[in-house]
Amino acid sequence: MECTQKRCRRPRYALTPYINQFILGRGWVEGWEDYDDARRFYIKYPTIKKADKNLTFDKQQVISKEHHINLFLPFNQMNEKELELVKGVKMYDCITFSGRIQKYWRKDGTYDFSVKSIPQSYMEDMIAMIHKEIKSTIKKAGAITPDTLMVMEYYTKPKLNAIDKKIDDAGDLLPTFNGDYQYYNNEVKEWKNAIDICINHIRSVSSNRKFRRRYGIKENFAQYYPPYEKL
Repeated sequence: MECTQKRCRRPRYALTPYINQFILGRGWVEGWEDYDDARRFYIKYPTIKKADKNLTFDKQQVISKEHHINLFLPFNQMNEKELELVKGVKMYDCITFSGRIQKYWRKDGTYDFSVKSIPQSYMEDMIAMIHKEIKSTIKKAGAITPDTLMVMEYYTKPKLNAIDKKIDDAGDLLPTFNGDYQYYNNEVKEWKNAIDICINHIRSVSSNRKFRRRYGIKENFAQYYPPYEKL
């Protein structure tokens, strides 16, 4: 069913060709309301852009600059850490967001547009959290201990493999506020290389009697922890 021009709101016309398409946006939080299954943010003066995984947000094509738009974040799409980030948002915070443009009908018969987030919408936050965890792990790599080796082999490696796959699987649904596809692809490769170097260092020290004496290590503990790839 198409609206007559009388029932349409002119500022929204620019969004019509992008219904159900993935977009990126930036705006200010003017308020929010919680429902059973989602939180609705009222976003003031949003700039909405056409998503492109090969371009960062600042370089993407502007679709529209609106007076406001509703942003819906379904709770079942967020893990605990992402939920904490959402609940930490304050009034008048400038936030970035992504999702699909949705068209809905008001009770008076007019229609409006909103943005509904999808699972990929939280990918940049997830990458940032994993990045923080990896940096913390590498920082502790000076400690030649079984715990450090276990974390790197059995936690960090799988995490990196998972995020690598998610970046590729996301395709054009990858949010690019802080970096484009190539940037994240290269960054994951660098993380993997750094972790491999740390693991090799720990294994070398653990397996060498001279190094064990230097570091005060009693036995070759690394032999009890096979590489993740061999499990």
